[in-house]
Amino acid sequence: MTFRLFSSFFQPDGTFGTQSLLEFTATRWENGNAIHCEADNTVMRDQQDLPLRSMLVIEVYYPPVVTVSPLVITANETDENILLNCEHYSNPMKLEDALWSKDGKNITLTSDKYEGGNVENLPLIVKQITREDQGNYTCFCKNSVGSQESEDYIFLDVQFPPTVELEIFSPIPIKATEEKNVTLACTAVVGNPLNLSKVRWFLSDELLKELPECNYTSYDDEGKGQGYGGPFCSVDSHILSLVNVSESFAGNYTCQGKSVAGWGPKSEPQELIVYYPPSPASLRASSTKVVKKSSVTLICSVENPGKPEAITYVWYRGNHLISDITSYNWTINPVTYETKSNYTCYATNEGGNSAPASIYVNVSAPPAFIQNLQPYQGILYTTNNISLTCRVECSPECKISWLRNSHTIPKSDLFYSFKETKHPADLNKNDFESIESTLIFNMHRWPGKQLDKTAQNSFYTCLSSSNGIGPGINSTMEIAVDYPPENLTVSKSVIDVQENNKPETINCTGKGHPTLSYVWKNDQGISVSSNHVLSLKTVGKADAGRYYCEASNKHGKATTNAYLNVQYVPSCTLSLEKHKGSASLECVAKANPGEVTFRFQIKGENETMDSSLITQDGAKGYLQLDDSIETFRTYQCFVNNSVGIGAPCERDVLGIAPWWKQFFGDNLIIVIAALVAILIIIIICIIIILICRRKRSNNKYNNPVEMEEREKL
Repeated sequence: MTFRLFSSFFQPDGTFGTQSLLEFTATRWENGNAIHCEADNTVMRDQQDLPLRSMLVIEVYYPPVVTVSPLVITANETDENILLNCEHYSNPMKLEDALWSKDGKNITLTSDKYEGGNVENLPLIVKQITREDQGNYTCFCKNSVGSQESEDYIFLDVQFPPTVELEIFSPIPIKATEEKNVTLACTAVVGNPLNLSKVRWFLSDELLKELPECNYTSYDDEGKGQGYGGPFCSVDSHILSLVNVSESFAGNYTCQGKSVAGWGPKSEPQELIVYYPPSPASLRASSTKVVKKSSVTLICSVENPGKPEAITYVWYRGNHLISDITSYNWTINPVTYETKSNYTCYATNEGGNSAPASIYVNVSAPPAFIQNLQPYQGILYTTNNISLTCRVECSPECKISWLRNSHTIPKSDLFYSFKETKHPADLNKNDFESIESTLIFNMHRWPGKQLDKTAQNSFYTCLSSSNGIGPGINSTMEIAVDYPPENLTVSKSVIDVQENNKPETINCTGKGHPTLSYVWKNDQGISVSSNHVLSLKTVGKADAGRYYCEASNKHGKATTNAYLNVQYVPSCTLSLEKHKGSASLECVAKANPGEVTFRFQIKGENETMDSSLITQDGAKGYLQLDDSIETFRTYQCFVNNSVGIGAPCERDVLGIAPWWKQFFGDNLIIVIAALVAILIIIIICIIIILICRRKRSNNKYNNPVEMEEREKL
């Protein structure tokens, strides 16, 4: 507040005036207060007069001052209504506007949720309280001077039942076989207040426990229990401990919490997964009669697959694990001797193994040959030890008998004896129990102690009886009497054929068993035919000779031959020889047939030489030359046999003259040419000698050392 005093001033009426000013900031607290002003001077003081006084009542305009009450309201989440009170004082008192805010946000007043809260009715009624209505409420008022919000706020505490959350403190899944302990916790996540006074625990919507569980026998005046309330009275109701968890503990767990606001809703279910083994297994076979080479299915089943339901099966044959079979059924196809065994199966999952089940599978075998008879066999007629053996697998046991040409051979037959051996099963060969039967030929009782080569083939049969599992079986062998080749012959031993013609064919035949194989060879041992027929193409002189037929079978060989006689016209050679002291021409002939005749003539002349000059010595013919003839002639020799006449052979003859006359004509030319050649060779040699001597002389005198020595001399 500021006070100012001004000096006096002269007024028109001749007096003095004095003015004083009081300044201050008006607040709502000055509203309605009276301000007094007093004035005097010395005259009045001297006269002891009362000061002059004037009073002024101040009216201050100010915005609303707002208060709310009560400051805290506690209510349950029900259908009840709550009143929030708001009061104000201001100048002027008339409000122009009013509103409420919650947690700093203006409230939009709707008739279904709120009542009042405006200029006409400032208190606010909140209808049907819910948890969303909880918060800090303030009231705001406005008049013509200004607006103001309440300094305090009303805290509306809405209590509502807790919403809880269940948590399982254990790795999931749990194996029942491990008998572990599991802890469950129930925690309030939403609610007012969050403190839980009780918790209900449910398994699959069935109530397990409500904790704490107090069984007091007496209570005090305030209702508190007295004494021991039982084992579940002082436990932490938020925790549920499951001890030695087994499959009965599996399921969806929920919890429900209670506070002073009441019981809340159940929590979302949490599944406690407990793995446990399947129920005990049972095992059966698809057939009670199991036969070798058929099929059988073993079926392993459980009533309860356990948890998880994804199960596999473990199979044993005897003590051997069958690792590649994991399904509930096992089809064995084909059935073998190994199938005859004890079988065990059990189901398994992640929770463990079921109790096993076992079954014994007995396998039978119908008659079947382990060793049957060959369809055919040839036996050498001189063989001493002859026997036939068959072996039949059959379980149960069967009987074996022998037949010859469809007739049963009795045990009393002196020509035969019988031997029977029983063999145990052989797992490695997949053979069941078997019977081996041998039919022995008593050759010492046969005629000649040997087989008859002329007899027809015989048929021997090994026959088994039925054993109740399958029909009897049989195996038949055809036996032939073998012997080596014999009586080998050819259709013609000598074959005449002219050169460049095709000879007639030759057949080679013989007896023997098994069937004979034939081969023809020439005299060089080269094969020319692989069957019994020798059929040659056009032949020449080189093809003549002996041809051998070789017949063979597995018991031996036999050989015969035929001669191929190739006939041809004569060929000859003509030479100058001395015959019986005279110069003669000798004509040597080569021909087949060798009976030949000779004829001589001079080439270019048609006359035949005088036969008196011709002589013959077998395949040689001679022409005696006339020594009076000195001229050059060409003589021809013609040779003939039964095939024909051959090409003539020729010989040039200079004539029978003195030696020096023989150099005329062609001979003279040859002599002259020879002499010229010799002369040229001599001249060349002389030239070479002269050149060599000249070069030697030059080398001798051109040597510097030698020249220097010569000068010194």
